[in-house]
Amino acid sequence: MQKIIRAKSWDELPEILEPGEYEVNGERFRIMEPVERDTWHKIIKGIKKLHARYYD
Repeated sequence: MQKIIRAKSWDELPEILEPGEYEVNGERFRIMEPVERDTWHKIIKGIKKLHARYYD
């Protein structure tokens, strides 16, 4: 079983996110390849905007 890395804000996460499961503000996601924290945060924000636009 893999450990879930939990954080209250994006700033608490490491600069480079390694593959694994993360939870920020109650939202859980899984990363398959190393990625920069800021890049991933921008991706998540974009997905939220699209979801709000088309599904809310």
